[in-house]
Formats: sequence, C-alpha cells, structure tokens
Amino acid sequence: MKECLVSIVVPIYSVEKYLPKCVESIRNQTLKDIEIILVDDESPDNCGKMADEYAAEDDRIRVIHQKNKWLGGARNSGMKVAKGEYIACIDADDYIAPDYCETLYNFAKENDCEIVMFNMNIVDDNGNISRVKYGSIDFKKKIVFRRNDILDTVYKGLARCYSYNFNVVFFNSSIVKKGFLFDEDIRYAEDYEAALRVYKIADSVGYCNKALYYYRQNDDSIMHVVKYERLGQIIHLYNIREKFILENNLVTDENLFNSAHLLVKLLIEKFPMVFGIKGKKYSEKRREIIELFKDRSLNEAVKRIKTKRLKMGLFGKLCFISYKLRFPDVIILASKMYSR
Repeated sequence: MKECLVSIVVPIYSVEKYLPKCVESIRNQTLKDIEIILVDDESPDNCGKMADEYAAEDDRIRVIHQKNKWLGGARNSGMKVAKGEYIACIDADDYIAPDYCETLYNFAKENDCEIVMFNMNIVDDNGNISRVKYGSIDFKKKIVFRRNDILDTVYKGLARCYSYNFNVVFFNSSIVKKGFLFDEDIRYAEDYEAALRVYKIADSVGYCNKALYYYRQNDDSIMHVVKYERLGQIIHLYNIREKFILENNLVTDENLFNSAHLLVKLLIEKFPMVFGIKGKKYSEKRREIIELFKDRSLNEAVKRIKTKRLKMGLFGKLCFISYKLRFPDVIILASKMYSR
C-alpha cells in the first residue's frame, strides 16, 4: 500500500456488536487519504470475518490476523506496518468524529507537532454524551510545547494524574521510528506506562481543544474483566510510576501522595470484582488478601495515606482501614455486600 497522510490502527477482540459503528466512522472521514489497519487479535467471535469483508469493500482497509497479544501487542502490530505520516489508535468499541483525521492532521502540520493531544466525549451504548473529558494534564492557554516545556508541563502533569488514555494521542510516525512501542508485558493501564515513555522522545507536543473521540463506557470491556492477577498488574503500574517520579526529579509530597493514592484507589475499586464474586472459595479469597498484606510496595503506599485524605466513599475507607489493621474477613464481607 502506498504512503498516506494518516494510519488508523484498530485492535479487534470480541467487539462484533460495536465494530460496524467504529469502522463506519473511520471510512467516512472528511480526509480521504488514510489507511485503516484492523488487527484481529485472535478474536473468538465473527470480528475476523467482518474485518475481511470490510477490506474487500474498501481498498484503504487491510487486516492483520494474529495470535492473541492483548491491546498493546495488537497496537504494535498495526503501528509497525503503518504507512501514514501520522498514526492514531482507536479502540473497536469506540468511534470518531467525521473531521477527526482532517482536524488533527491540519493542527499537527500548522503547529509542527510530533504529537497532538485532544479531548474525548464519554458516551453510553446509545451514543448519548454524558460528559467531555478534557484530559488529565492542565494545559492552561498554551497549545504547543517544545522540549523544555514538555519536561516542565507535560511531565509534571503525568506525575499528578491518575490515568491516561492513549486514544486521545495523534502522533507522527517518527515516534515509532525512534523506537516507541507499547510494552506487551503490561496488560493493565498500558496507556499510562506508554505515556511516561513517549513524551521523552517527542520534540514537540500540541493540544487541540476539541472533542473528536467518542469513548464508549462498555461493561464488556477488558477493563471490567477482573481476576486476582489484575491486582498485581496495578501494583506493577505503581512501581513504574514511582520510578518515573524519581528519575525525573518530580519527588514532592503531592506527587508521592497522588502516586500512593492511585495505587490504593485502583486496587480497592477492584476488590468487589475479585473478592465479592460467587463461585470462588472463601479460603482462596482469604489467602489472596493475606498475600496482598505482604506486598512491600502496597504497604509503602498505605503508609503515605492518612484515612481522612482518602478520596473514596465508605466502602473504600472501610477496606483501607481493614487492610491497615489486617482484617481480611472484613474486606471479603464488604466486597461481597458492595458487589450486590
């Protein structure tokens, strides 16, 4: 396939209900000089077949069928073969505005930006917008950041924020040529970890204050499928964040508190889905919680947080206190009641 202006990479896994809307929104872009890379990540439903049918209808679409590599691995497969001057990653259960490519490409070119960040609309299954997410970094009035500005503003913003969504990142293919890919061993919050690395190699970052992405809150999403192993992945994310703060001279009381709070908040939010579910032996739940009691990183984070500063409701505070006092049975009971 010849080179084009924009490559859109779409990982596909168990989303046949949403895939038509996603692909339609990309095919109908006002900017026509694009390619669409559908990465069938060994999807167990009809997504792979649907992707092939789309490719037969539109020569701008190509399909990659691969063994399951999860989200980061699927994105990497698409990014490695992308021919576009700029690249974007879109989740298959989401969709984009008709002028998404045209607006972001023109903004990037006019402002000489390697990376462009923008806003997203949070929508339900019916497409109703519940709110607009303006991103985790406060850009004030400035819209373009060069090398020193990236260090002073974007890095500090990343240290303060609780999460990051790579779906609102539009980037030049030079970023991939510089060696940027997703870490395929990280299967939770891989976007946040990727953000910590990508801005180190970018020479210029722009902020386009438009909501061009429609993020669907979908209960079938991978973010809502939780096993005990996920808790370990969340702790791994915390360790990555801690290293980032230390290596970039961002050690402040606020950043250390936010880092610890991120870990505790994310873990406790998952407790009902790990310890409150049926079909899992009580003894197994208890054993898993006791394992958490021994985790050095988690214990470190818990020490930084006073209960009154915990930004969670009654359930969160009850679990936090129970963890500090080593009461696994209370955590199980609270999780079971909350899950109902």
